[in-house]
Amino acid sequence: MFNSEEIAKRVLLRAEEIKAVRKHKRNLIQASAVTVCLCAMLFAFAVLIFPLTDFHDITGPFMIPLSTPVMPDENAKPYTATELEYPLPLAEHKVILQSYDSITIPANSPDVQIFLVNPTGNNCCFVFEITLEDTNEVLYISGLVKPGMYLENITLLKTLEKGEYNAVLVIYTYDPENQTATRNSTIKFDLIAV
Repeated sequence: MFNSEEIAKRVLLRAEEIKAVRKHKRNLIQASAVTVCLCAMLFAFAVLIFPLTDFHDITGPFMIPLSTPVMPDENAKPYTATELEYPLPLAEHKVILQSYDSITIPANSPDVQIFLVNPTGNNCCFVFEITLEDTNEVLYISGLVKPGMYLENITLLKTLEKGEYNAVLVIYTYDPENQTATRNSTIKFDLIAV
């Protein structure tokens, strides 16, 4: 049968196998613990931190925090132009925007005559922001402009010297009932100071 030397070898071999199995179980438990911790951190980010973060569908410096209260712009006027009206009801998430290739303003003057419109037919309020693309400087931020209203005379936060500038018009859309920001759009244009 077995002699004592073979029995001792088998006992040692079995002890090594048991140690290896225990070590493997410890490693699995540690890996599981790390996985559980990572999942908990991801869950905490998704549930606790992500909803508190103001994300927009654009990148860049032109971002009004969603928590910023925005009042109606008292300079907004009703308009009667029919070319900017949309003939059919818009789908829930559709918005009519006016396009701008270039806008000319007076150099070295904060007072600007411009036509920023929220066309009739939109289901949202607009907030307009004009930013210099190259320097990320905000030149203007409006209050809420309701559908069928427009801004004609605005005051810039900074005057511009004579020249041509790359500018971005950011149009933030707000739900008219609870005045929460829903999304935004950007329109790049040439801003010409003469």
